[in-house]
Amino acid sequence: IHDKDFTGLIFLEELEISAQNLQIYVPKSLKSIQNISHLILHLKQPVLLVDNVLEIVSSLDCLERRDTKFHTFHFSEASSSEMNTSVKKLIFRNVQFTDDSFVDVVKLFNYVSGILEVEFDDCTHDGIGDFRALSLDRIRHLGNVETLTIRKLHIPQFFLFHDLSSIYPLTGKVKRVTIESSKVFLVPCLLSQHLKSLEYLDLSENLMSEETLKNSACKDAWPFLQTLVLRQNRLKSLEKTGELLLTLENLNNLDISKNNFLSMPETCRWPGKMKQLNLSSTRVHSLTQCLPQTLEILDVSNNNLDSFSLILPQLKELYISRNKLK
Repeated sequence: IHDKDFTGLIFLEELEISAQNLQIYVPKSLKSIQNISHLILHLKQPVLLVDNVLEIVSSLDCLERRDTKFHTFHFSEASSSEMNTSVKKLIFRNVQFTDDSFVDVVKLFNYVSGILEVEFDDCTHDGIGDFRALSLDRIRHLGNVETLTIRKLHIPQFFLFHDLSSIYPLTGKVKRVTIESSKVFLVPCLLSQHLKSLEYLDLSENLMSEETLKNSACKDAWPFLQTLVLRQNRLKSLEKTGELLLTLENLNNLDISKNNFLSMPETCRWPGKMKQLNLSSTRVHSLTQCLPQTLEILDVSNNNLDSFSLILPQLKELYISRNKLK
């Protein structure tokens, strides 16, 4: 890639470069694209992660890396004074990390001050979760990152993986976390307690059960959590689920759709501020006073209901399609 390759593309907003066999990159070759906001790079090696951020600082909003092996990535703090960029979101898609390279990526978050959102999609972690170097390097947080998304994370050596306690102290500023389809069966109590700013948590398509949820939603866990998504996990009891979530005093939106509850008890206990509940595709065949009286939005679509006769005094929206109503 040379400096004249992009001459004339002044107003280009999104650029995708596939260069798996890139041999030469002339510095500042992307500088001529003054209005680019989304840059997607398909590169085998982890070059152009920091340098290209620095050279198009005026417009780049999202930097996406695809199909890259980050085994040799190393972030140098020497350039930290230059790292005030406009980049707000980093995406890693089909990327491979080791323990050491992941630590260096976390260091990057601390020195690129504008990054608010980080996404890992279909990535592989070739390591055992030994992130002790973070504490040794005095990394105290994930920079200004507020939103963390992880989808389809692969860990070949999951049976050797550490408890991740070394990264717990880094999570205090994070407000939104999504971990989907990654075989999560437990969020340790101590990690839940460290997530002091968390407002939104999505653990869809994982292995959470009532037994593990009890540990995750422990005393002082997720003190500001408002939305919890546990869609398509291994929950079986509405009564137990509601009772286990009583510790979440600010919870107002709960999605437990696509779990196999089958039956609904006559009474349940729920967090006092519950306003939205999604029970779609849970195979329930009747509704009872188990449902929170504080609900404003209820989704019971795609079930086995043949009637709806409940009185929910504050209900404003009801979704009940794909049932057996007579």
